[in-house]
Amino acid sequence: MNKFTFFLLILTATILLSISSGCRSKSEKSNTEDAAAMTAEQVVKDIQEYTRSIEQNPDDATAYNNRGGAYHKLEKHIEAISDYTKALDLDPNFIDVYINRGVAYKDIQRYDRAVLDYTTVIKLNPENDTAYLYMGDLYLETRLFDEAIKAYTKAIEINPDQIYAFSNRGLAYKSIQQFDNALSDYTRSLELDPTVVVNYNNRGNAYFMTGKFEEAISDFTKALELDPSFALAYSGRGFAYEQLGKLEEALADFKDFLEYAPDSYSVYIIQTEAKIRELERRLR
Repeated sequence: MNKFTFFLLILTATILLSISSGCRSKSEKSNTEDAAAMTAEQVVKDIQEYTRSIEQNPDDATAYNNRGGAYHKLEKHIEAISDYTKALDLDPNFIDVYINRGVAYKDIQRYDRAVLDYTTVIKLNPENDTAYLYMGDLYLETRLFDEAIKAYTKAIEINPDQIYAFSNRGLAYKSIQQFDNALSDYTRSLELDPTVVVNYNNRGNAYFMTGKFEEAISDFTKALELDPSFALAYSGRGFAYEQLGKLEEALADFKDFLEYAPDSYSVYIIQTEAKIRELERRLR
């Protein structure tokens, strides 16, 4: 595997991160897992409370929606969808529930059902930018990049400050190698919120792909200033340093990547270990 192919693998991981929950370092795992356990206990209590509300008032669509949301947090998608559906039986114009059910359907890869729910929202309220945003996310996940771009563009037309639409449209543009458009979208999203780490990282990747290695290093560095444990930024900066012939800096960044990379990055960890051995030979 050559270094360019390996960088593309790392870039793909970044795309997946930006539409999921984010990158956790090894050192953060135990605290995060403890917090998740505490949260799960509270969600179970919430479900019990919503169930009592439903027993007292079986026609309360909001209670069904809330319990569906709680089930969704526990990744009990079938139960969530059942509650969302009951809420819609009680109130067919409950827009938020269509959005919620669409996300649940997407999570179990029932993309056709998710599209129907998002489309229903748009019919009920053509100015609902959230429906277009989630529609774009679905198309991005299923690699229908042109359709994703159309959906995100519509969300932006409705809400010009929709930061997530700019960020994720940038991912779609990058996926079809329209790097200038991707750079423009990342820059706009950072103007709207200059604290989003993954957007600096993704813009850094786009700069790298256009041969702007200094600019890439600047963005990766900014990402690490905001989150020193963001493993992918070390890897991206390492590749940029290597392209500029700064092998010692590249070596240090690849080692830092290994320090912070979660276990789920096993493929990238193996390849980075090989890259480190290569650089160490070149530096002798």
